[in-house]
Amino acid sequence: MEYLNHAVTHLSAEVFEQAFKTQFEALHAYACSLVADPEEGREAVQQVFYKLWKKREELRIGQSLTAYLYRSVHNECMDQYRKKENRRKYEVHSRLRQEHTMAGVPGELSELEQRLAAGIAALPPQCRQAFNLSRTEGLRYREIADRMGVTVKTVEKHITHALKQLRVALSDYLPLLIFIYTGLKIIFCATGP
Repeated sequence: MEYLNHAVTHLSAEVFEQAFKTQFEALHAYACSLVADPEEGREAVQQVFYKLWKKREELRIGQSLTAYLYRSVHNECMDQYRKKENRRKYEVHSRLRQEHTMAGVPGELSELEQRLAAGIAALPPQCRQAFNLSRTEGLRYREIADRMGVTVKTVEKHITHALKQLRVALSDYLPLLIFIYTGLKIIFCATGP
């Protein structure tokens, strides 16, 4: 267990197995303190060990393996939380949009959605892919970069370009967007998270 308290420059199968056997339960308990569901906690810890094994060849840990594992579990739980929040916000937005459509809100919302879809479709393919991964799947720039096989800086440029293009394409709808945004904030504040 000595290896758990020292920096790791090469992660052998033996060290990985020992870390998994001796640390899994403690890491799971830590994850459960961060997320409400024990299954989500187990999933987070499993994901950390999966990523650790996948990147074991190029991994250089400048701190103890135990500290690295705890930080990784913390980050994984926070990522799960962000993704869950993005899904929740999307569901609320979808529900509100559906309620407004059923209530007979003027066609401006439908026009806005069409303009938005057209603006997104007009983006260059790589830019559109980065934007969709960011906004619909809630991925972080690092995850998008990994998935697309590009640098984080390239993803940042794609997202910045997409937002500029969409801002121009939707400039006629700025008052409506402000109304929708402030309306959603009022609803979120009234109902709570």
